[in-house]
Amino acid sequence: MRAKGIIFDMDGVLVDNMAVHGEVFRLFCEKYGHRNDVYDINRYAGMGNADIIPAVIPADVGSKYGVEWLGDEKERMYREYYADKMKPAEGIVSFLEGLRGLGIKRAVGSSGQELNVNFVLDGCDLRQYFDAIVNGDMVEHHKPEPDIFLLAASKLGLPPESCVVVEDSLSGIAAAHRAGMKVIAITTTFPREELEKHHPTLIIDSFTELTATEAISL
Repeated sequence: MRAKGIIFDMDGVLVDNMAVHGEVFRLFCEKYGHRNDVYDINRYAGMGNADIIPAVIPADVGSKYGVEWLGDEKERMYREYYADKMKPAEGIVSFLEGLRGLGIKRAVGSSGQELNVNFVLDGCDLRQYFDAIVNGDMVEHHKPEPDIFLLAASKLGLPPESCVVVEDSLSGIAAAHRAGMKVIAITTTFPREELEKHHPTLIIDSFTELTATEAISL
């Protein structure tokens, strides 16, 4: 069935920023303590801070500051660090324009908090390309649960099976599968061989490899 809507994750998809998240993650853990010596942000890609913070910050620090405050602090550090480095992912603007030209509905489906989603969409002038925007503050359960993508489809006025998701994270791919959607995986965060294990419909290295017509015809 020809897709009628495309739902885009944000971090690692609309912007190639996972290395920035990794560096800020490292700085954050150095400042507030950490459970181990591995700063591997990729294992938490696509997840929300309610899941990430307790996994990486010692319990006594979490009790002192609170998970919500620590999550907000991590994101404040990220926005400050990334503000002058931000740019759209290679080929994404042309791809979005192609979808718009075909009359395909477009949504953002990100686990990021509202402040971060607005920060990227407005900083990269991408908001104009989307018919609906879903952030992690709008749902109870984050990826790998399907809530974000199901809400995005609902906001587009489309059944889940008529939507295709574009994701970089393993949790995001799992969420797309659970939502009953086909998924295009992009290799900005995980190598192709790792993505293949999670059975996306298609794997690309950048949006320059894919036309809007090809994406909706999977």
